[in-house]
Amino acid sequence: MRANFLYSLAFLCYGITFFLFIRLLIWKKLSKKYYWTAKSKLSLADVKMISAFEDIPLPFISIMIPAKNESAVIRHTIHNAIHLSYPSHRYELLVIVDEREHIENEKRIEKVWEEITKWRKEVGNSQPFDKRRVDFSFKSISKELQQAVLMYKMKHLLWGPFYHELYVEFSSTLSYTSDPSVLHALKCSLEEALKKMPYTRKDVKKCLMISLQKAFPSTERVVLKKMMLKLEETIYSFVHTISIHELQDITRDDVRDAFPTTKSIAEDMMEDASKQGVMLKVVSVPTNYTGVYPRTYTNQNTHSTKGRALNYALDEVDSLTDIVGFYDAESRPDHSVLLHVAKVYLQKKENLPILQGPLYQVRNYYTMGLVSRIGGLFKAVSHEWYLPIIFKKVPFVGGTNLFVSKALLFKIHGFNPEALTEDLDLGIRAYMMHNVHVEFLPVISTEQTPPFWSQFFKQRLRWASGHLQVMSEIRKTHRELYWQLFWKGPFEWVLYQFSAIVVILMNIGFIVSKMGWIPKQMIPVNPVLQMVLLFMNIPYIFFSFYCFYHYQFTFEKHFLSLDSFPGMECIKLVLSSVLVFLLPLPYIWALILHILDKKPKTWVKTPRTCE
Repeated sequence: MRANFLYSLAFLCYGITFFLFIRLLIWKKLSKKYYWTAKSKLSLADVKMISAFEDIPLPFISIMIPAKNESAVIRHTIHNAIHLSYPSHRYELLVIVDEREHIENEKRIEKVWEEITKWRKEVGNSQPFDKRRVDFSFKSISKELQQAVLMYKMKHLLWGPFYHELYVEFSSTLSYTSDPSVLHALKCSLEEALKKMPYTRKDVKKCLMISLQKAFPSTERVVLKKMMLKLEETIYSFVHTISIHELQDITRDDVRDAFPTTKSIAEDMMEDASKQGVMLKVVSVPTNYTGVYPRTYTNQNTHSTKGRALNYALDEVDSLTDIVGFYDAESRPDHSVLLHVAKVYLQKKENLPILQGPLYQVRNYYTMGLVSRIGGLFKAVSHEWYLPIIFKKVPFVGGTNLFVSKALLFKIHGFNPEALTEDLDLGIRAYMMHNVHVEFLPVISTEQTPPFWSQFFKQRLRWASGHLQVMSEIRKTHRELYWQLFWKGPFEWVLYQFSAIVVILMNIGFIVSKMGWIPKQMIPVNPVLQMVLLFMNIPYIFFSFYCFYHYQFTFEKHFLSLDSFPGMECIKLVLSSVLVFLLPLPYIWALILHILDKKPKTWVKTPRTCE
């Protein structure tokens, strides 16, 4: 009796997961037929022709990039954005930073400067002035001063002779000419890595390997590893002792260069943007801004949220702006995206929908943990196949790769600064207040997924809590939309989690019973049914491999470890497939917290992988 119940439960859960899998494949066919295959390859000439035919000028587009504490990724994001395939005089970039970051960084710089002053006095009093080197350990100073000293030495003392030596040793192997731009590229890449460098030797190696792979992408891995070891050896031998003259020569500007902020990097990119003819604005959000639109201020510091930053920047968009686009600080949209947005605008100006493109959040795949890897891959699948379908019933928006008319943003007073998912809240309010729908934009953008389980969990917890928050706000006023959000949210979360847990427990039970770790009578084993159930797992493992190869073109290859042996990525992928049952956990936990009235109430920033 117990065996029949267990097998019935197992087949039910396998049946549910199989049904959901088949449903996903149906969505794939539909989305491919009506969106991806129907997508045309646009050129600027094509869009200009439509503009002339409709007698409407190309839309002016303002792209907002909220970027608090994003110095690790913002440079590449801006570089990509200023090279979009669109007339440079018809779009602008607004990088939105937080005044808190500048204040906190200035405090850190002042702290390092005070430490330098202290060491100057102590060393100067204890050593003869003409003694060139002082004998104290590099490790005896703070981590911040270590970074400042290392950057100073690299900048002023090391590069000349070191690069000559490096070139002499490796030029024949690298097959490069004596073009100094090659070594300059490596120098810039290493300096960028060192500014963000952790302090364990293992992490130093990782930073150096990433820099080398970026500077020399076509070089054999064995050669890169030799270069990395030489770099590591040189760096560590170079910082064992500190010269009193070096301490005397370090200036505040040298310290500031060692700790770049999002704002300073964005301002450095203004010249590059100007050369491309693109207007780049850096907008700093004051600490006392309340977050609502139109702007109001308070006497107190307010909590930073993405919605708050975006609302502040609305007053900074150009007066010519027709459409406002939104990207995260590590987004890399396809260069043709603005052409597709312009085409929709020219054809539907009077009834312009909200445009939402898919996000492939797997660019940092090789730095992710096992759960984040499978989570990122499955999220990419849902955006490619499911997102076009869900817009038929739910005005869901994703907050990045998103385009909204400026007029609509002003009508609904921007974003809700208190919303945990300001993007979903925006789509719901636009639909309820002005009957504006969301339309799928078949142009991809690549992003990151938080690499570690704790970060992944917090991000998904915020998404789920924001979903429930929006449901609570519309429960009494828009019942039909409320139930659509319920079926697409809590109901499917519970269904996924229950089915996944039963499946994994049955698999574990079969294994431990087979190994004789528990009495066989506890889990009666029917050999035929057991084999059927076990073989039903295989399609999901194959599906994981399909996702891996399907989205591999978006992975940053320089994140791939030089120490990985052949087949390691396949092993990790199989292990990730086994852990797929963990993916719904953050959503279930959000549901539990919501029921207990202990739901998160503050917006939490998503961490980034240094690029």
